[in-house]
Amino acid sequence: MEELAALDDKLTAEPVNFVLDQQRVAALGLERTPAIAILGQQDHGVRFYGTPAGYEFGSLVDAVLDVSRGASLLSEPTRTALAALDRDLRLRVFSTPT
Repeated sequence: MEELAALDDKLTAEPVNFVLDQQRVAALGLERTPAIAILGQQDHGVRFYGTPAGYEFGSLVDAVLDVSRGASLLSEPTRTALAALDRDLRLRVFSTPT
């Protein structure tokens, strides 16, 4: 993450010690390590667990772009369907390089 952040002044990487900085870990809602929290002007809850290598690196870059925009590129019908949900939804996507 530090190497990625070094590519542009608009990006920063802040290492957090999962054991020693429990307050920051809790504030970020991190559940396991290694973890990456993608934060922009606000926290959209985008987290990566494990190492985003290979094809997953593309997803990491897409997440950084989406969060920096403050919005995703979801279609209007998808946005409408999500807005109609009557409770919070936690979406988890699992992938493995195979």
